[in-house]
Amino acid sequence: MDQPRPTPVPPGAARTPTPEGRGQLFLVGIVAIALAVLVVALMALIG
Repeated sequence: MDQPRPTPVPPGAARTPTPEGRGQLFLVGIVAIALAVLVVALMALIG
């Protein structure tokens, strides 16, 4: 984690509004929302 990788930019380090960074953040947000919805649905079904 100490060595900065040039190609795969971590989400926290990407501060420049590049289209690739936006796409990654957008995909990460969609995945996070989907996981949250799945967890809530599973909790509702189980509990």
